[in-house]
Amino acid sequence: MKFYIAIPVYKAEAFLSDCVSSVLNQTCQDFEIVLVDDGSPDGSGRLCDEFAARDGRIHAIHQKNTGPYGARRTAIHFILDHGSPEDRAVFLDADDSLKPEALETLARCIRETGADLVFLGEDQVYEGEVLRPFPRDMAYIGTVTDRRQLYKIVFQDGWYNPLWKKVPALSLLPREDHPEFYPVRFGEDLLQSIPLYRDCRKAVFLADSLYNYTQNPNSATNGLGYEKYRVTSLVPETCWNFLNSQNVWNSEDFEEYMGWLRRLTRFQIWLVAKFATSAVNRCALLKAISQDGFYAKIIATAPKEDRCLTLMQKGRYRTLCTIGTAMRKLGDVRRWVRKKLP
Repeated sequence: MKFYIAIPVYKAEAFLSDCVSSVLNQTCQDFEIVLVDDGSPDGSGRLCDEFAARDGRIHAIHQKNTGPYGARRTAIHFILDHGSPEDRAVFLDADDSLKPEALETLARCIRETGADLVFLGEDQVYEGEVLRPFPRDMAYIGTVTDRRQLYKIVFQDGWYNPLWKKVPALSLLPREDHPEFYPVRFGEDLLQSIPLYRDCRKAVFLADSLYNYTQNPNSATNGLGYEKYRVTSLVPETCWNFLNSQNVWNSEDFEEYMGWLRRLTRFQIWLVAKFATSAVNRCALLKAISQDGFYAKIIATAPKEDRCLTLMQKGRYRTLCTIGTAMRKLGDVRRWVRKKLP
């Protein structure tokens, strides 16, 4: 069994050396690294070539920018062409790193359990220091073979959305592409996870923290602002349709899941309401959300006590923007205070 480490690279020049070194320094050395330079405008592409020239286990691929989904798909195609069904894929973001014993721990877990999908824990770090250790008391720990239980765990908790939390057997990775997913910049991890959940026979959720997730203010997620934001309910609608097609949930499960989707929709609304742009721009985005087919369906299910979604139902976008502005200013004050405190 070999590990294939997929690393999409974009504007990662400052982090890439530490990322790749964390793999090269693993206690388990049976791996290959696939670096996908996704049209990065900095020196990341040059670094990819330098790494590949120094170690035959490292492969550098260069392509025009397609976004996180497209870069990972390129890596997956390479891995499927070169690996075996029993090998494993590890997804590593270029500004993150693996703990030294990560691959050894994963290999031991796979040998002992026969799991074809392993979920790992992570520490949140910044400048080499752990800001938030893996909260084992909040995460699910154990083995799951029941599909209904697996879906309830992974679809009703955003904790498991990132692709880097999952280590699948190559037999779970799909070859088919979905061009409609390429533009998605928020939630694309979940879209790529659906085939893993669908075909998984045994999933193991580890209590071990094997991944360092870097709090990078310039990451794709943290850098999502008004200019890059696009209104689309493609992710929740795709998940809803998939779950409907599986015939493993009852009506109570779907009612519970709709509650989770309302929570996600509120997150999107407050994200937009807090954007540092004019109220006119924010109101236009909020209106677009309320008129988007699947978001409209979610918003329509909101109970009267859900103030955020009922304001959306009534078209009170300016009220939401006023609240969002206050929330943004409060956040600015809190960040200023944290910087000033010793």
